[in-house]
Amino acid sequence: MTTVQAAVRGKMGSTTFYMAKMNAREFVSQTRAAKDIDGWANFGIEERMQRDLSWQRIKNEIVPYLTRSEDRFFGAFVVLVYRGSVHFESVPEIVINYLQKIAEVDPDAQLLPPAYESALADTGVLTINGGELIILDGQHRWRAIKAVVERDDEVPPENFGPHTSEVGADELEVVFIEFDGNEHDRSSQKIRRVFNKLNRHAKPTGRSDDIITSEDDGYAILARRLLRSGEPLGQEVAVRKRGAITTEKMVNWKSTTIAARSTSFTTISAVYETAKTVGQVYGVDPDRWNEKKNAVRPEDDELDAVYTVLSEWWDVLLRGVDAFREAMEDPKRLPELRTPGQPYSLLFKPATHIILFKALELALSRGLDLAEAVERLNGVDWNIESEHWRDILIQPSGRISARQEHYKVTAELVAYLISADLMSAEDVSQVLESVRKFQSEDVSLPAPVVAGDLLGTNQLLQGLPREHVRPGLTARAGYERSEVDMDEILDREEERAVSWPGEPSPGVEGVDAIGPNEEEGQQ
Repeated sequence: MTTVQAAVRGKMGSTTFYMAKMNAREFVSQTRAAKDIDGWANFGIEERMQRDLSWQRIKNEIVPYLTRSEDRFFGAFVVLVYRGSVHFESVPEIVINYLQKIAEVDPDAQLLPPAYESALADTGVLTINGGELIILDGQHRWRAIKAVVERDDEVPPENFGPHTSEVGADELEVVFIEFDGNEHDRSSQKIRRVFNKLNRHAKPTGRSDDIITSEDDGYAILARRLLRSGEPLGQEVAVRKRGAITTEKMVNWKSTTIAARSTSFTTISAVYETAKTVGQVYGVDPDRWNEKKNAVRPEDDELDAVYTVLSEWWDVLLRGVDAFREAMEDPKRLPELRTPGQPYSLLFKPATHIILFKALELALSRGLDLAEAVERLNGVDWNIESEHWRDILIQPSGRISARQEHYKVTAELVAYLISADLMSAEDVSQVLESVRKFQSEDVSLPAPVVAGDLLGTNQLLQGLPREHVRPGLTARAGYERSEVDMDEILDREEERAVSWPGEPSPGVEGVDAIGPNEEEGQQ
């Protein structure tokens, strides 16, 4: 087989390479994965220069991206010319040879101008005869293109999007590297080194990078919008760095954690998780907003509707939680406020912000008003060293657990603390059971902010042995248990319209339980 392509020649170190443009259909028909070449099964481990393909990633992530995104784009593929001959003829060589033939007939014919000859010295035509064209870098992308062009029946039909028929005509950038058969051992060593460095130094983007750059992930779009000037999380903080005063966003968008001395309030990763929770309440189909499963940007109307709810929740929290309000008025106090032992130290951890939203979701589903739910948060003991957080969210080392199940149980505990008066005895028993999975079998629940008789909760608490219900842990005298007038609360709940902007859309599937990526904890 002969391949002829217009190309540009280059050289880096001792490696000569050729950059060409190829039609996608032509590209996948002429190239192969290393494992598909003749004799691969007999190669030693040093000759096998590629990792196994992840078919799940190909069919569920890359294929949907290719076929659903009009703005699809891939970087260059690196292809090894294995046991084939490579010939490159530059434009000046082609033109001069042609003009010299003319000159034999017309001695006065002018050859290529010197300036052109220099500029075009590495532009020309690449001819590859025989051998194998092996994908050295980009094998997952290559296999995805092949699956689309050939309509691979191993790919679920729903993973093919509206642009499926267009992919075969896409133009791709391909970099060819020649394998020198005359120096087999040295050439093999060089190619292995190239492959190793291409993959070792190609650092994947982090979670924060993905959130700040994605234009198709609905939750990322909403998280970034919250950081705009004038929005709930758009405040900037003046900080001194290297002797100069500069300003930084109150949200750390460069990392998934916050340093002890940082004046950042939370992380963009945590804000992203809060957007997912509000999306769940609103009735968003999680697959449709998940960029990996659907590389199509949600409609602006839908984004605006969910953002209205999301920004309201954040605004009510920042204004209604006393500790948050203090921090917003003087952000320089944030390092002090999050210090272990401080009464509100846990509130200034990004993990807690994720948990708060899930707890509010549960409390509102029981009929509690958003403003009242947030007001009750002031009555919770938020000291990170308090016993009721131990082993559920806080590890023995003092660090916050990064596991989803810990976030879920902590959210259930917080929701109980602020809405126990609206819970049944069975619901409270389930919270106690969940807590005991992480703490001891005889552990007690902390007394809730308001413990009323609305659905029998008080009977449950009274029926439990006294040691199973801890004394009040409130930080505000306004929520002393003995002073609560349940009739007043009942009257107030009946009068209040327990509805809020963005009721869940009927018949739309909700999303999974909240929680961070288990590889990236929200400390």
